[in-house]
Amino acid sequence: MFDQRFIVLANLLKLLRDGELDIVQFGRPFQRNAQWGAEVWASLAREPQRPINGFVWWLPPPQEAPSSGRYREFTRAKVFFVDGQQRGTALAGGAGIRPACYPLDVWAELGGPGLEVGVVLESARRLRIQPMRARRHPQIRLGDLLHAAPAEVPQLVADAGAGARTHEASQLVAELTDLRKRLLDTEIPVMWLRGGALDAAECYQVLNQASSTRVAHASEIETLYLDLAHPGVRREMLDPLWRHAQREGFGAAVTFPVINELVQRLLPPAARRRTALKAGSAAVEAAARRAVAGCTAMMDCLRRWGLCDASLLAMPAALGVLFHLGAHFPEAARDDFPRRWLVHALATGRYNGAPYRASGDVSAMLRAGDYAEARTVLAQLMLPAGPPPPLAPAQLHGRRGGFGAVTSLYAMAAASPSGLGVPDLTDPDAVFPEAGMALVPLWRGRLEASLGDFVLATPATAQVLARTGGWGREAYEQLRCGDQVLAAHCLPVPAGTGLGPAQLVKAREQDLLHMINGFLARTGPLQAPGPAHTARKTLGPTDTA
Repeated sequence: MFDQRFIVLANLLKLLRDGELDIVQFGRPFQRNAQWGAEVWASLAREPQRPINGFVWWLPPPQEAPSSGRYREFTRAKVFFVDGQQRGTALAGGAGIRPACYPLDVWAELGGPGLEVGVVLESARRLRIQPMRARRHPQIRLGDLLHAAPAEVPQLVADAGAGARTHEASQLVAELTDLRKRLLDTEIPVMWLRGGALDAAECYQVLNQASSTRVAHASEIETLYLDLAHPGVRREMLDPLWRHAQREGFGAAVTFPVINELVQRLLPPAARRRTALKAGSAAVEAAARRAVAGCTAMMDCLRRWGLCDASLLAMPAALGVLFHLGAHFPEAARDDFPRRWLVHALATGRYNGAPYRASGDVSAMLRAGDYAEARTVLAQLMLPAGPPPPLAPAQLHGRRGGFGAVTSLYAMAAASPSGLGVPDLTDPDAVFPEAGMALVPLWRGRLEASLGDFVLATPATAQVLARTGGWGREAYEQLRCGDQVLAAHCLPVPAGTGLGPAQLVKAREQDLLHMINGFLARTGPLQAPGPAHTARKTLGPTDTA
């Protein structure tokens, strides 16, 4: 098979299912969804058929055959995707197949089970391939159709409840049988690469820089060289960090470009990015471990500070500075300075409209000789000097629940050790941020244009508010929350206020503003610790790339 110019779709699915076809270890993660996969399948199902782009497969020489794939430490594959793994994975997932190169947990986290598509039976003359979900029209799982023998297709039609009349059922069976054969017999072009690992990497780089679907980000190419220097660094260290961040709600801040930059800044300047091979395996591994440890520790800090849900995160550029601080100076995770610095960054809007400024701040910070000096540098860069500025009433207003830095400041004020604590309305023993609480609307159907429209709550409280139509007498009686809990949320007892939602929100805004501004006042100026330090003017080993 190693010289054929086409692969039949039925054989492609078998290769993927059996683990005989893997993905190069430096390939990008799977980043498609069921709708995209359904469109690929629909192109092949049309008459006349619309071809899809072919594949580039790497057949390494025996002495350079990888023992690992993109997601597995051990692989028995002899052929690897260099180009086309997104299409191949979507085709397999659409047919209900988990490619053997994806472990079960990785497949689930990448959304593999949700890739499955089906044939929607609108009529005998109109068959559509769409993602599997509840529909008005009958549907058959595409995987069931492809795996069935021709004689089993009538039973699939009957099980789907389609073709009420005999002639309709016969037409559907004929159409589906023809579709099944047409899909399984589809030929997809294959080009072969027979060089070594470096040849495969360079080929991957060229193809993905000129991709017709999504050009590779520079960080993806740079990470490729990290993986060449220390094979498996993405699979064993960087991918798990990214998936952990996704699970913990930090997906918008801990992206692959951010992770790559963390590692790059921990390497010597002469062995970064496309020259990472010069660093050697041990240096790349050490840098990756420091990046993972520092980033993970700082995510733990962010959760303690109240930024425990994606709805509460703002200004990813500021979080990126903290990730670098934690990776280079582990003691930062045990200090209160990073929390206070973040409050200042959010309140002053340091990176609003200028996220590029964060890179300069990181470069200046990393010239410091120790953590104390790094803190001094960050404090000196934070302008204007003095305490964080108080919020104005207009800053509590946003669009559809998006309030930017104000949301984060509210969460940090609620979680502040010097505050009174914000218990859940349903369970007073569950106190923010340890209870998995997030920002949820108090009323259903309002414009949600003010922070006063929202409350920190558990999913159980959110369900009560949704079921009762929002904060009112019925919700209050079901939640049975005490006066102290209501005060922590700046909420009045519904009976006796005589206020509708709009008036209540306006009154509540004043209390929220007082709460947040009190927190900002208590934060105070960013005093540099110890004797005054001045950032060195000479470039250090962790200076800019």
